[in-house]
This record gives sequence, structure tokens and C-alpha cells, in this order.
Amino acid sequence: MTVNEIVFEITSCLAQQNALIEELIKTGQKQVDGLKADIFHEIVDSINNQEKLGKQLALLEKQRLGLVRQLGQVIGKRDLKIKEIAKLASPDQRQQLDELTENIIMNQQKLQEINNLAALLLKQSLNYTQKVLQCLQPREQKTYDSTGQLEQAAKINVINWSI
Repeated sequence: MTVNEIVFEITSCLAQQNALIEELIKTGQKQVDGLKADIFHEIVDSINNQEKLGKQLALLEKQRLGLVRQLGQVIGKRDLKIKEIAKLASPDQRQQLDELTENIIMNQQKLQEINNLAALLLKQSLNYTQKVLQCLQPREQKTYDSTGQLEQAAKINVINWSI
């Protein structure tokens, strides 16, 4: 393959990766919406879709790295950065590479924000669930009596179960 062909393949691979990242953003937003509305199947579907998209993204990244290594062998240089690859490209490809790079960085930041929000919502939901469980079934604190035997501490019920 020639330098231009390899650069074209790298550009194509980056475009596919950007499309997958955009799809991950949409899926992440669906997950956040599911977490906000407490729609379990939407959360599970989003997680499964994220896993599938993540695997596809990893395969594309492996392919892109292989192309970058191949380009490095052709020009006799190792560890090429995207800016160095852009210098080897035609003006149209260079502009496309620059736009893709900007879009990928911007989309990655959006995806990170969505993932952080989803993690915070999950943590909030788990904390709420734990509080409810503590109200329903408080943990019994065990103490030792003077003989060294465990003795149950007085149980404080928040809910009156005698009704």
C-alpha cells in the first residue's frame, strides 16, 4: 500500500470510530434517562448495547494502530502521531483528519460526562436503596456481655411492625 492509501484507511477508520463514539453517546444518554425514570429494561438494554459498541470500537482501534504501524514502516518512522500523519496527507485528507480529531476529542468528553452522570445516578440509587433497607430491617448491633458472650443490643425499629 502507498502512503496515501494508508492515510486514507486511517482516516476511514477514525471516521468509523467517531460514528461509534457518537452511538455510545446516544446509548449513554438512554441509560441516564432510564436511570432517572427508573426503567430497568432500558438500563439493561443500554448496558448491553454499550458493551457491543465498545467491542467494535476496540477492534477498530486495533485496526487503526496496525495501519499506523504499517505507515511507520513505509516511511521509516516509529510512533507516529496524528499530526505527523496529517502532514503526509493531501490537503483534503488533512482537513478531514483535523475535523475528525476535533470531533473525537469533543465526543469523548461528552461520553465521559455522560458516564460520570450515570455513575453518580447509580450511586445515588444504591444509597437510597440502602437507606430504605436500613429502615425496614435495621442492622442489629452485637455487643459482648461481662461473660464474653454475644448479647443482642436493643433493636430500634423505625417502622411499627405490630399493626
